[in-house]
Amino acid sequence: MEALESISKFFEYDIKIKKDMMKLSIDEKYMNDKNYIEDFVDQAYKNLYDIIINFGNIMEVLEIDNITQEYIISFMSEVTNIFYECGYNPIKLQTFYHDYISDMSPDIISKISANLAANLPTRTYIYPLRTSHTINELLHIFHQYVVNDDILFYMIPNVTYPITDNKGVINYRGKESNMANIIVKSLAQNIVYYPYYMDLISINDKKAILLVKGLAHATSFEIDKTEQGDIRVEYFIPKIYEVNAINKLNGIDEVSENASVMRGATGRFYTTEDKIGLDIFHIINNIPTEEDLMKSPDRHKRI
Repeated sequence: MEALESISKFFEYDIKIKKDMMKLSIDEKYMNDKNYIEDFVDQAYKNLYDIIINFGNIMEVLEIDNITQEYIISFMSEVTNIFYECGYNPIKLQTFYHDYISDMSPDIISKISANLAANLPTRTYIYPLRTSHTINELLHIFHQYVVNDDILFYMIPNVTYPITDNKGVINYRGKESNMANIIVKSLAQNIVYYPYYMDLISINDKKAILLVKGLAHATSFEIDKTEQGDIRVEYFIPKIYEVNAINKLNGIDEVSENASVMRGATGRFYTTEDKIGLDIFHIINNIPTEEDLMKSPDRHKRI
């Protein structure tokens, strides 16, 4: 399977799992409605089965090693058994959803930063996966494994020749789309001088990935066009060199003052096609560098 097709298939299964996960959340308005609970449980069995099937599809597309596949199958079997034990008890079903489906530990972000950031000499999903505790964490790890796979990106043909123009390098790869064309043009217009290497991967008409090597190691942006026509941008910063500056970024998940440099950070915001280049540029331009860390008198607390 070609690289772009593999990535496209991954996101297809990723969305299906997310939709099934949402259906496993019990509606609190009907906690005391016996008929609702019975129907909910019957449907939830099907949703869990579909999640297992689509994790299998993801592992096949990404060519995940056999030992990890066995681990995921075992994990999903355990989660399914725990769900069976909930019976028709609404409180147990609610707790199950939090503890085994939706919860996301802050430690996962740190493990992803240390093991799955782009351009690492030895990228591996093994340690983060083996220490995850929920379906949401498993899916997020696979997600970051794909979004930050710079080696896979090299295998995707360029739509146009790399844009240099004394602004660094912007590689536009994948399937040409109107949204990606706008992003490339807007980035080139807004970035006066840019010393880093960028890959824009156009997955389809509504999805693209931007990987910026050399920026806090390698910062990635996932860009989605919504059904309403606006743009959702989610970004991942592997290294946090200066906490105060990070916490001022648009849509950032707040980072604690003495967080480790390798803690990593994520953020998300909504924008429009005519503003996307400028909004991404503001994020890029304000992500602190290693020089900012070295100026900090408290840097020894964060190594």
